Amino acid sequence: TAVSELAFYLDYGLDESYTPRRLSVRVGMTFHDLVEIQTVDLHEPTGWIIISLRQPSPHLHADDADDPDRPDDGGNPAVRAHFVQVCVSSMHQNGRDTHIRQAKVFGPRTDGAVAGGLPFR
Repeated sequence: TAVSELAFYLDYGLDESYTPRRLSVRVGMTFHDLVEIQTVDLHEPTGWIIISLRQPSPHLHADDADDPDRPDDGGNPAVRAHFVQVCVSSMHQNGRDTHIRQAKVFGPRTDGAVAGGLPFR
C-alpha cells in the first residue's frame, strides 16, 4: 500500500501536558522490518499537523543536504508499506499520556480512478 502523508489533529490549548512534543514515524512490510523514516518535533501545536512520507533519494548523501543545486524530494514516490507505526516519544510538560484528537492516512493522488469503465471525478 502506498502512503504519502499522515495528518494529526492536535490542540495544545485544550490538552496541555497530553499534547505530543515528538512523533516518530516508522514504516515496513512486517512488524520486524520497521524503519524510522521521519521524526517531527512540535512546539505547542494547534490544528492539523501534516507529515509527508516520501522515499529518500538514493543519490543524495547527508553531506549534500546544504547543496542548493540538489534536486527537490517532491518527485519521489510515496512510501510503500503494510505497517505504519507512529510513536509518541515525548509529551509537552513531561506528560505521561497523550491525546491525538484525530489521525488520517493519505495515499498518493492519481489522475482519476476508473470504476466500471467510467472515470471518477
